[in-house]
Amino acid sequence: MWKKGYHLCFASLCIVGLTGCITTSGPQYISLSPSKPPNSNFNLISLEEEITLGHREFAKVKAQKPLTRNASYQQTAQRVLQRLLLANNLQDAFPWEIVVFADSTPNAFALPGGKIGIHDGIFKYTQNDDGLAAVIAHEMVHITARHATQRVSRQLTAGILSAGLATILSGGDSNTTASLTQIFDFGTHLGVVLPYSREAEFEADRIGVHYMARAGYNPEEALNVWRRLEKNIGPRPPPWLATHPPTSERIRQIQMNMPYYKTIYNQSRT
Repeated sequence: MWKKGYHLCFASLCIVGLTGCITTSGPQYISLSPSKPPNSNFNLISLEEEITLGHREFAKVKAQKPLTRNASYQQTAQRVLQRLLLANNLQDAFPWEIVVFADSTPNAFALPGGKIGIHDGIFKYTQNDDGLAAVIAHEMVHITARHATQRVSRQLTAGILSAGLATILSGGDSNTTASLTQIFDFGTHLGVVLPYSREAEFEADRIGVHYMARAGYNPEEALNVWRRLEKNIGPRPPPWLATHPPTSERIRQIQMNMPYYKTIYNQSRT
């Protein structure tokens, strides 16, 4: 039977190992061959389960949110997605589906297993196929990197470790265990979940622009979209409490990688 000190040490090491899987360096230079984003091995959900989950949840969204009345928006989104998939050899990776919803909020989202939702309010900011490609390619990376299920896996594991550590330190007292669990859960949310979410956004930006450049979409339009959106963004929480990185940092990452993106873009047009 382990002593309490060993339990504490083991739990601490597990939490350190979990947070060590997260890169928190912010903007990065893109790798030389990012045909697919690097997948972490830490995922408690199988690919088959992920596809089933995404299909089910997307069906719920489609049942609740009205579709856009602008047929050209849906046609454009479908055309851009197909071009991105073919250029990056991802057409068979998932059962892809893209739907444009009637929502003036300039937003887009991805669900596991190849499901992408676009609010028609984003078209005011994308303005052309190249701009829309930046948005769709970003969501594609969330899917191909399996960001959603990796985040859930980290959250579940951190929660289990927090509960175990709280039980050990409380000596079995239920009230103390509950209080400590809340404290540890808040700590893992700040130290594990939010940093992973922000870094996933950086990765989706970084590799998403590569996807669009490879498909022959001008990567400069990604910057234009972000600059237009930046003017529309209201007050934000402190960076350490945010799920997304500061827009200025996202723009900076694209700018620092632009010579690479332009090379890929020029190659795609020869």
